[in-house]
Amino acid sequence: MKNLSILDLEDVSISCKPTMLNFESKRDSLKHFSYRFTSGKTYALENNIGEGGWALSYLLSGREQRYSGNIIIDGNKIERDKLNIYGWYVGEGIQYKVPFYKKSLTVHEQLELGTSKQHSIKELIDAFELAPSRLDREIKHISNERWNASIAIGLAHEKQVFCFPWLSDMWKEALIARLAHCSTLLKQYNCIFLIPVQSLTNIESCIDEIVYVKKK
Repeated sequence: MKNLSILDLEDVSISCKPTMLNFESKRDSLKHFSYRFTSGKTYALENNIGEGGWALSYLLSGREQRYSGNIIIDGNKIERDKLNIYGWYVGEGIQYKVPFYKKSLTVHEQLELGTSKQHSIKELIDAFELAPSRLDREIKHISNERWNASIAIGLAHEKQVFCFPWLSDMWKEALIARLAHCSTLLKQYNCIFLIPVQSLTNIESCIDEIVYVKKK
């Protein structure tokens, strides 16, 4: 897959109810939002819940297709069902679809299914400091290591836009070290990293640009 350089949003509006394991789901809305994101940067989407940061992150991860406006990658408008080619929802993984149901996979199995020629499984395990004892568990059973594991899986599957769920101050404080570590790696890999947060306290050093997202 060709590496993306610029991700443009033009007059984007969206209202949805994002979900994430162990997070309270609430409706989040964004209206007439335009911005240019560039690769190799970490963006903080500073806002309160309901003001659009989580909705934007959920959209760019490819989890929501109901929106208005244009999303453009390197000058080419992206169709609604193509966002998940580039986007990845951090904290989750993939499921292997078989007839009539979806099979949950271990972290290692998800890495093995990756198509990336740029990153080896060993490189990703080492870079994201994944514990060998947890590689044979499902991602929902590895506590807060799931955030590192999820990004590693996304890279194995050639994703380039990594999108966190909205982090309250409580969640942010619990994940500060992981956010900083993953930010450093994703910059090295020339990806776009979006972190919707309630406030910037204690994560300023790993943020390249602050996007003040507010519901209009």
